[in-house]
Formats: sequence, C-alpha cells, structure tokens
Amino acid sequence: VEDWAVLEQTAKGTDAGNRILQSWADRREGVVPHTDAKIRYFGEAREKPRVTIFRDQAAWCPYCQKVWLLLEEKRVDYATEKVPMRSYGDKPESFLRMVPRGLLPAMEIDGRLMTESL
Repeated sequence: VEDWAVLEQTAKGTDAGNRILQSWADRREGVVPHTDAKIRYFGEAREKPRVTIFRDQAAWCPYCQKVWLLLEEKRVDYATEKVPMRSYGDKPESFLRMVPRGLLPAMEIDGRLMTESL
C-alpha cells in the first residue's frame, strides 16, 4: 500500500473496511464510548463539554474506568485528556501544575478540579 489515502480507498471497497472507517468517524465525533475517544456527546448539542476527565493513557487504571463508567451511565457529555501512568513515563508539566501529586483520575467541572478518585 502506497499511503494511507490508498488504504482508506481500499477499505471503502469492503463491508468490513466500511464498518471500521465508520467506527473511527464515530469516535472522532464523540457519539460512541471508546478509550481512544477525545470527546463524548449524548445529545444533539456539540458545545464544549463542562466536564474534562484526565485519565490514564493506557486505559487500564480501574479508578479511571470507574469515573468513565459513571459519566457514561449518567450520560454526561465530557472531554478526555490522557496522561501517562508513572510506569509509562513522566507526566506533562501542565498536568502536574494542576495536580502536583500527579494522581489519576482527575476531573475538571466548570473549571473546578477534583482528584483522588472522586
């Protein structure tokens, strides 16, 4: 395959490829839950969510999963920022300025930060 555009066109020629491309589009649009999604919407509005969850980059932290599942169950629109666990590297300085101990998950609601697994 010469490049990604050629691969995408090839995928569009198959049912499986179309399903994969649609799932990627749904993640980008925030209409399905997925650990790689950067945003999640439940209604028709596409405004900036009031809630941002800072979660682990690898998506295996049980405390982050707990908060993510709660947002899903309550159908709260949210944005996601991924932060590496200590075992996977240093946390960004921007995150450490907000959460000096670097603990995850953290959540920002209307500009107010909450930590300690909420």
